[in-house]
Amino acid sequence: DTLHLRPDPCGTAGACDTVMLMNNSARTVTVSGITVDPVGSFIIGSSVSFPLTLNTGQSQIVIVCTDGTFTGTRSGTLHVASNDPGTPDLTLPLYAERDSVRLAARDESLDFGVLAVCHNNATLTTFIDNTGTVPDTFDVIRAPAPPFSLGGAFPAGVLSGSAFALDVGFSPTNYGSFSDTIVFRERRCGRELMIVLRGVRESWNARLAPSP
Repeated sequence: DTLHLRPDPCGTAGACDTVMLMNNSARTVTVSGITVDPVGSFIIGSSVSFPLTLNTGQSQIVIVCTDGTFTGTRSGTLHVASNDPGTPDLTLPLYAERDSVRLAARDESLDFGVLAVCHNNATLTTFIDNTGTVPDTFDVIRAPAPPFSLGGAFPAGVLSGSAFALDVGFSPTNYGSFSDTIVFRERRCGRELMIVLRGVRESWNARLAPSP
């Protein structure tokens, strides 16, 4: 058997689980110590005094923990040292896995620049990138108001290592400077992503005059 720990990828809290030491022999067993290796990857979360004497049929709960500050996997071993002649060094494999949740907007802002009077629309494409280790889904919690628009259907899923294309339009019917913000929320951890939008439409006046 292996003790498998999975810290929450949405925070830095660690994960713990219990191991029960049971004396199934016909003699009293004295446990001289419990250790984990490698040191730092796993810790003993319960306070156990040594030497620990277990009579026949007695048990002791041991709590094993790992922290939540890593990404990927960890492996280790729990060692129980005792005077049991059959297993003086009882071992239990330890394994910890923490996923990475990383959705990010490739562009923090989109600037459409200046549209002349002869142009009344423009489209820019940006992406939501998933550089984490698990698929994730995001939704729009604040859509842009006209003259901006956002294409696509939401909520949208993004596989690990993939990107989702976003088409943002700018179609002003009046002249002036415009700005807005799109706000997304990824579902797994609830983090918000924002893209600021800017654009200008200028008027152009021309007057014909006879040559002198």
